[in-house]
Amino acid sequence: MGYDPTSDRFHEWEANYGEVWDRFWESYIADKLSKEANFLCEGKTLGFLLAPDKAFEIVIIADLEERARRAGKDQRSESIAARDQLLAERWKRLFGIKLLDKQSLAANYDLVLDNTNLTIATSLEIIWSKLAEYYSEVEFTAEQASTIDQEFWQDMKAGKSGKDRWKSKLEEQGLYYTNEHVFKDWLDNYQDKFSQLPVEMQLAIKL
Repeated sequence: MGYDPTSDRFHEWEANYGEVWDRFWESYIADKLSKEANFLCEGKTLGFLLAPDKAFEIVIIADLEERARRAGKDQRSESIAARDQLLAERWKRLFGIKLLDKQSLAANYDLVLDNTNLTIATSLEIIWSKLAEYYSEVEFTAEQASTIDQEFWQDMKAGKSGKDRWKSKLEEQGLYYTNEHVFKDWLDNYQDKFSQLPVEMQLAIKL
């Protein structure tokens, strides 16, 4: 459907489908969180849309220059500044929130982590120390954080995604839902909302 985050075609996709997608995805995740517990999820607006104390909410930020540098490492040539502007305007219009405003983030998230100048290991240690205040039964050490950091960069240097190793480990434990699993959930349990998506999007998901 033209979604290509490695180029500015991403913005074409956003112009055609981004708004309807945001409405669908954010409401889907909010609904899942209202019915289930003990799972990890990602959504751009969850810290703002969820009721307080419903979940432990983390948002990771970095300055524009650093995010553009990282995008280049991921072979993405899109304009990060243009994407920020597009999405910030949309979220303000759709949800009435200032998602890129640091004061708004601090008021709506349990942890706002600026990792502009942090290693993966340091970021993990900060996140886990905060999580430990809520989930004391789980232990995590600096050595583990360092190992994860090293393995990530080893994979990247080998031409592999640094994320795939962790997706595989989560999937082995039944903790990672693939796209196919999520799409099936939509078709089986969210048909009313799914039917409101553009026809071309419905067909792509069904395929």
